[in-house]
Amino acid sequence: MDDRKIKKRAFYRIAWNVFHMWEETKTSDTRLFQEPLISDKHVTIGQSKSLGSYREHAVPRLVLCEKCHEMYAAGSTVQDVADFIEEFLIIVLISRDEQQLLDRKDKLNLKQKMPANWDFESGDPLARLKKADIKIIPNKTT
Repeated sequence: MDDRKIKKRAFYRIAWNVFHMWEETKTSDTRLFQEPLISDKHVTIGQSKSLGSYREHAVPRLVLCEKCHEMYAAGSTVQDVADFIEEFLIIVLISRDEQQLLDRKDKLNLKQKMPANWDFESGDPLARLKKADIKIIPNKTT
C-alpha cells in the first residue's frame, strides 16, 4: 500500500476513534493524535533552525481535540473531521528552549492554546511557532 493511502487511513482512524469516544462520553483523548494511530513521519513537516528534537504540535492537540468535538456536535461526518485533522495535525521538531518559550506562563503561555484572535477558518497552523519567531527548515521531499 502506498504512503499516501496509509496517511489518509491514519487521519480517518484518528477521526473515527475521536468520534466514538466523543459519542459515548462527550470527550476523547489528545493522545489519539499521535503514534500509534499515526506515524510521526506523516505529520512532521520540518525542524527549527536550532536543530532541536522536541516534537511540537503546531496546533496543540487539546485545541485539535476540542475542535473535533465541536465539529461532531454540529453534525460533521468522520470524513469531514479526518480532512480537518489532515490539514491541522502538524509536528515540527524544536529545541527545549523554544518549547519553553512557547509553553511557559512567564513567556508566551501558548502550551495548550493558539495566539489571540486565531481561528481555524483563516488562521495559519504555524501561528504559535511564528509568534515565537521559530524558523522552520522544511523536510526534504522525495
